[in-house]
Order: sequence, then structure tokens, then C-alpha cells
Amino acid sequence: LDLYDKTPVLDIKPYTLSRKIENLCFPQWYTSLVEKCRSRLGLEI
Repeated sequence: LDLYDKTPVLDIKPYTLSRKIENLCFPQWYTSLVEKCRSRLGLEI
């Protein structure tokens, strides 16, 4: 996509095995938020 009228440029790249994330981890605030959603709403995120 091109820049138009001060809109952001979106740079989409294909997923390839060379870009694979080996050790994915999430910040504590995100983990806590997911747990709250699961316990309060019964959601599986």
C-alpha cells in the first residue's frame, strides 16, 4: 500500500521459515490480561 493523505504505510511480508520465532514470550501484563479474560468471561484466547 502507498502513502496517501498522511495514512501509514503498511509493509506486509510473507511468512517464511527463515523468519520463524524460536522462543516466543509475552510480557507479564499481557499474560495477566489473558488470564483475567479466561477467568471472568470463560474465553479461550
